[in-house]
Amino acid sequence: MKELVIIPVRSAEELMDAMPAESMSWFAAHKEYETMIATEKGYGNAVRKAMKDNPGYDIYLTAADDFATPAKCLPALVEKVLEGYDLVVGWRAFLYRASKTAARGLVSNLYNKIFGKIFATGLHEHWGDTRAFSPRLVEALLQYTEENHFMWIPECIVAAQRIGYRVTEVPIVWDKRFTPSPMSLKRLTVDAKQIFGIIRLQRRMWEFRMLRSFASMMQTVHETFRFMAQQRHLNELYEKAHKDCVTACCSSCPREIEEEQNE
Repeated sequence: MKELVIIPVRSAEELMDAMPAESMSWFAAHKEYETMIATEKGYGNAVRKAMKDNPGYDIYLTAADDFATPAKCLPALVEKVLEGYDLVVGWRAFLYRASKTAARGLVSNLYNKIFGKIFATGLHEHWGDTRAFSPRLVEALLQYTEENHFMWIPECIVAAQRIGYRVTEVPIVWDKRFTPSPMSLKRLTVDAKQIFGIIRLQRRMWEFRMLRSFASMMQTVHETFRFMAQQRHLNELYEKAHKDCVTACCSSCPREIEEEQNE
C-alpha cells in the first residue's frame, strides 16, 4: 500500500520549522507514507499539480503545513478509504472550544452550516485540509475542479458528491498549541471573501447540473431514435421474409391447380 501525503507549503525550510517533532517521528516510523511538498502558488493549484505529477499511489492525502492535526491521525482517514469511501474529510470537531476563539468558531461554524445547506453535503466540515482521496476520485477532480486557491477545499467535496462518489468525515485531533488566533477585522475580511467563492461555486454547480441534464436528454433521444431504427429494420426484414415465403409457396403449387382456379 502506497500513500502520498501532499503538503502545500512555500518551502521545505518552512515545513521543517513548523512541523512538530511528534509528526516528524511518526513519518520516520511509517515509511509507507511518502510526503511531498507542493510549493506552487495557490492551494488548489499546488494540490492538483502534485496529484497529476504523481500517479500510481493507492491513496492520496493532504495535510496542513504546520501539522496542527498530528500525523498519527492519517491512518483513520486511510481506513475509511479502504472501506470504500472516495473522499474522507477530517472534521475538526474540537477546534474552537477555547474561549478566546469563540468569535472565530462562531464564524467558522456559520460558514460550514451555510455551505452544507446550500450544497446539501450532509457534512459538518468543509474547509478542513486534512483529507484522504481514492485514486479514481483524484482523476475526476483533476478534470472537474477549477478553483485555484483555498476554495478548492470545499469545491472538491461538492464535485465528488455531484459526480456520484462516496464522501464522509471523521473527527480528528487538534493540537492545542495551534489554537487559531482570535477574530480580527483582517481575518473577518478574509473569511467574508469566501462568500464570493460560494456564489461562484454555486453557479458552476448549476451549470454542471444543466449540462448533465442536457446530456441525459440527448442520451434518451439517441436511444429513442435507435429503437425506432431497429423497429423499422425488423419490419423490413419481416416484409421481405413474408414475400419470400409467398413466392416459395406459389412456386411449389402444381400448374394444374392454378389452371383450375383460373377456370
